[in-house]
Amino acid sequence: MRVLTQMAAGAAALFTIATGAASLTPAAAAPGPVYFSAGSLNCSIADNGVVGCDLTTPAPMSIAFGSGSLYIPFNVREVLIDVPWAPAHPGLGIGTPHTLPQGNPPIDKVGHPVGSGATAGFQVERGGSSCKTGFHGAVYCDGMGHGFNYYELIQAH
Repeated sequence: MRVLTQMAAGAAALFTIATGAASLTPAAAAPGPVYFSAGSLNCSIADNGVVGCDLTTPAPMSIAFGSGSLYIPFNVREVLIDVPWAPAHPGLGIGTPHTLPQGNPPIDKVGHPVGSGATAGFQVERGGSSCKTGFHGAVYCDGMGHGFNYYELIQAH
């Protein structure tokens, strides 16, 4: 019996190594949106690549257009990347749709390390989109050919 148990454990270990399951981050382990927090942002990335972040404190936002920028005339509390034909933009819904009731886990618990030195941080990917932390705790999200970064204000592109 002991030999069978050892063989089963060995087979399971080989399967884990062969499939790469041991290297999966928690974000990659289960289907559905991945939720995380980074600084004052609570974010989610859906399986289809839609990125959304709730800000705990509303912030100014600008959107790059051509060689200039359009400044949103109000502080925003939600930013979205949800369609391939538009840049990241403010969400106008109610509530905090990207924040779990018990709060989002920190990005360092859900993502994987990226960068080095001053640009070191953590990154989460899902559905072809990604968000990462970096220099001075700034947050960078990209997906569907667009993105935004947040440090003191949101800059969308």
